[in-house]
Amino acid sequence: MLYRRLGYAYLLLTLSACAHKTNEPVGDIAGPSLIPSTSAWQAKGKMLIATDGQRQTLRFTWIHRAPDNDRIVLSDSLGLKRVVVINTAGGVFIEDSAGRRSPLATMFDADETSPLRLVAPSDVASLLTGAPPTNESITRVIEQWSTAEHYRVPKKIKVTSIRYTLNIVVSQWDLMPHE
Repeated sequence: MLYRRLGYAYLLLTLSACAHKTNEPVGDIAGPSLIPSTSAWQAKGKMLIATDGQRQTLRFTWIHRAPDNDRIVLSDSLGLKRVVVINTAGGVFIEDSAGRRSPLATMFDADETSPLRLVAPSDVASLLTGAPPTNESITRVIEQWSTAEHYRVPKKIKVTSIRYTLNIVVSQWDLMPHE
C-alpha cells in the first residue's frame, strides 16, 4: 500500500511539473556588465554533479579573491560532511580543520566527493560569473540571470562536458572589496 501511495505521489508530482512553465535557456542578454575576473566575490548555492555512474548534490560557498585564488567550502545536502578546496596558482588543495593543505589528487580514492576531481575550480569560477567557457569541450547554458550591485550574474547555470554535467543554482551573490 505504501509503495502504491509513493507511486501516485511521484506521478502527481511529475504531472504537476509538466503543467508549469519551465525556464527557457537564455543566452547572453543585454544589460549590466559581467563581473570582471579581477573582482572579489562570494557566491552561495547548490550544485548537482552528474557523471555516468554518480550523482551528487552539494551546497557551496565560493569565495573568489582573484584569478587562481579561490576558497570553496562544499558540504553534503544535510551539512554533515564538509570539504574545503583551495585553488591557487600552485595547484588545488584540500584544507583540513587545522589549516593543513594536501594536494587534491591524493584525496579522491574512494571518497564520496570523487566527482569533484573532474571539475577545475578556475573553470567553474569563470563560468559562475557568466563568462563563456574557455575549453571547447565544455558547453554552458545560463538558464536564469540575476544582478549583484550593478553587475549581471547567473542564477542558474548548466555546464556540460564529455565526462560530467554540472547544474548550479546560486542563491546569494556578494561583491567584496579587495582585501
